[in-house]
Amino acid sequence: MISIGAIAALLCVAITTHLGAIQTLTYTREKGGVEISTTYTINKENDHYLIEGVAKDQTTKIESLVPYSLLSFVFTSKKNQDQYTLTLKDGVLTAEGQMKGVKLHAVYTIPKNSRWIQEFEFGLLPLLISKSKSIDFQILNPKDFKIHKMSAKKQGIETMKVGETSYQAQAVQISLQGFKSMFWKAQLWYDVDTHALLMYKANEGPHTPTTTTSLASKAAPIE
Repeated sequence: MISIGAIAALLCVAITTHLGAIQTLTYTREKGGVEISTTYTINKENDHYLIEGVAKDQTTKIESLVPYSLLSFVFTSKKNQDQYTLTLKDGVLTAEGQMKGVKLHAVYTIPKNSRWIQEFEFGLLPLLISKSKSIDFQILNPKDFKIHKMSAKKQGIETMKVGETSYQAQAVQISLQGFKSMFWKAQLWYDVDTHALLMYKANEGPHTPTTTTSLASKAAPIE
């Protein structure tokens, strides 16, 4: 189904606040016994977030308005020629890139009653800080540049322990819209105080391994 490799990669987080609003977060994703660590640097400059994610085999650069509204998402592989650039301008999402030697191009219109979200570490912040119970959004599958309509819905507040730390967590369920919701769902939990993603659980389709992500230390607020 949807590749979550660039979207969620989490287990251990260490956040350091420097000058201004710069934070550094290190995550590790576990799937099928394999772990992948990614370090994100978040720089809040006036009305923009500039976020860079660096892993052993890939980099991701994200630009967003404040509060979180995605403008661009750039992925580059370090081990092959896979790369893509996604940009949103005036409600039009343009995707350009190459995956597994195949050049891809797509253009989509994002309706005003929806939004574009490409990752879940930061992308659900507008829902978490609002009184809304749900949001509809669209996400692009980097494997084939097809777009999927999805919904994120708040569930209850739960007490959960991640590593040695207990949290009050806002549970969120993400699913495909309509009848497709039967085929894929993800469960996520966010710290109610900091809005940091605490845990993520989902597979990438029928008969695929579950990706489990978790946060080991409490993050500073993302505002």
